Amino acid sequence: MTSSEPTSPLPHLAKALIEFQSSVPTIHDNAESYHGGFANLPGVLSKIGPALRTAGLVVSQLPEEINGQPGLRTTLMHTSGEHVSAVTPLAINSGKNGTQEWGKSVTYQRRFCLLSVLGLCVGIEDNDADIAEKAPAKPAAKIKGVADKDQPLSKEDR
Repeated sequence: MTSSEPTSPLPHLAKALIEFQSSVPTIHDNAESYHGGFANLPGVLSKIGPALRTAGLVVSQLPEEINGQPGLRTTLMHTSGEHVSAVTPLAINSGKNGTQEWGKSVTYQRRFCLLSVLGLCVGIEDNDADIAEKAPAKPAAKIKGVADKDQPLSKEDR
């Protein structure tokens, strides 16, 4: 029996996510904390925004309760109407300013949930989208009196 039904329950979303992942540049650490370097939320958003739009994708992140506790719903949507969504609990520290503690937790979770729903990891080069960002290789300096076939290799050729 032959079926023309798509094998994926979300074929448009899956195709768009593949397109997105092949075009988004590598996200690098761009901020420092006492724990070390990290990619902050504005840094992540600035890298993924153009590739999301090109692929017909958008991410929405809104507060939502989960089991009576604060949470964050992250939804990845495609222009076809297909979407995936999940709620993540927010770990909010008690402090002098409850709103500030809530904001820190939301910002932290937004960054992690964005990377998760998009299948990305900070610092991992994809060898596709970044190729255009890299400078062309410079040939090694030629040594006078040495035949072309015996010249040293460039750094890239090594």
